[in-house]
Order: sequence, then structure tokens, then C-alpha cells
Amino acid sequence: MNYDRFDIKAIAEELDGHFNKYDMDSYTGQCSQCGNFVSQSEDCCAECKRPGVWFNSKIWRDLYGNPTSAARELSGELPTTATGLLLLKRAGVRFFPSVAEERQWARDENTLGYVTMEDVIKYVVDTKKRRGRAAVNHALNLANSKYKQYKAEQKDLEVTPAEETPTTEMW
Repeated sequence: MNYDRFDIKAIAEELDGHFNKYDMDSYTGQCSQCGNFVSQSEDCCAECKRPGVWFNSKIWRDLYGNPTSAARELSGELPTTATGLLLLKRAGVRFFPSVAEERQWARDENTLGYVTMEDVIKYVVDTKKRRGRAAVNHALNLANSKYKQYKAEQKDLEVTPAEETPTTEMW
């Protein structure tokens, strides 16, 4: 998991009778990487910068939005290519949603090249004005269709050797 998951209800169960429901905003979680305490007003550990998501916290929801959406985004895969980084930055997304989608993007970049993938990103983000997860999905689909088109063109260009008929000169 690429992030720490904190839950007010789980803390309440753990503390049982000692949980103060009138002072829920003061409870903190502990970073699993460095052990530092993370308040509900933080979206990452102040010490090691490991992302954290607070469930059932009004403060966290008001500051950062829906924790389920944030957790889904943080469960993704980091890009391994230059245009993958560019796509995520321009779309305003932290991760690819899955390993398969990141590998597909890397395959497409390796086959089609940096310039073509950069054109895909420009088209999706600048021309179509897409942002977020929609931009990543659109770019993945467009790059995949260009990849399939490229492969079909390459297959058409393959030259099959003509069948040679034996002649007396071949002996």
C-alpha cells in the first residue's frame, strides 16, 4: 500500500471507553514508515512525506475531499516513463490507476516514441480540456488506438519472400 489509512471509528473501538466523542478532532494516527504522528489536518506525514488518508474525519474531508477517492488514487502505480510523468502532472493525478495501465503506457511510448505520446497528452489536456482521471483514461485509450494502428501498418509493410521455383541454375 502506498499510503497510511487512518480511521476515527477504528480509533474509537481501540480506545473503547476512553474515546472522547466531543473531541474527535484531536486524535492522531501514527505513520507506518517513520512512526511520526499524523494529525487529521495533514494529508501526509510531516517527517517522511508518506501519504495518509483519514476516514470518518470531518476535518480531513473538508480539507482534502472524499477519502475513498483519495485512497483509490493513492493505490495506483508510479510512472516509469518520461511521458507518463508528464501525463500525470498535466492531468493533475498522482498515480496510474493500475500496474496494467502503467505498463500499457510504457509499451506505447517505447513503440510510438516520445513525440507521439507528447502529442497525445497535448491533445487530451489542451484541446479537449480534460483533467484528472478522465484525462488519463482518454490518453490511454488514444495511445492504445495509435499503437494498434501502428502495429497494423507494420504488418502490412512486412514483405513475404516470393516462392522460388526451382530452375536449372539453382543446381
